[in-house]
Amino acid sequence: MKTATFEFQAHEKDYIELIRFLPVGRFMRKGTLAIVTFVSISLLIAAVYLTAQNFIEGDNPFIVYTLLASGIFIFWAVNVSIVQKITNAYLKKQAMQIFNRYSHNGVSDEFVEYHQDQNLFLIRKTKKEVPVDQYFDIYETKDHYLFYRNKEKIDERFLIPKDVNPDQLMILISRLKSQGVKVTDRSR
Repeated sequence: MKTATFEFQAHEKDYIELIRFLPVGRFMRKGTLAIVTFVSISLLIAAVYLTAQNFIEGDNPFIVYTLLASGIFIFWAVNVSIVQKITNAYLKKQAMQIFNRYSHNGVSDEFVEYHQDQNLFLIRKTKKEVPVDQYFDIYETKDHYLFYRNKEKIDERFLIPKDVNPDQLMILISRLKSQGVKVTDRSR
């Protein structure tokens, strides 16, 4: 295999998946979840402290604590879902910007070519070079292989559906794995 060529049509959902699995996007979602959880736990501790001062002598402080904990849990769940919706809307907006840049009539004609001798990919009709090096990562999802190269502020990303030249794609993935490229399974 000197050269592996993949030509296919990508749709909006493909670009949304490509952006959704970006390492920065995953970090952003986990960070916002941690912040919302920290704020909720801080509010719970403060509320329990204030409630304990007022109701410690009461008949049944357990009911007050239970209601308070339930309220904080609902507050946390609502905030997590709001933050998740905002994050997903932002990621979809980013994906649509990229998709609209490359699409015609709702479909993006994609071209990916791998050159074994130069160890690089040529992507899209512009044949932009993306070298395979220590900054290169691959994520496997149910329907695609997602390729990311992150070096400093240069960020390259592209995808190849699993149903496009599957034999050639498996040979390519095996070759890249043997070179030390990490392939992470995200098909769950």
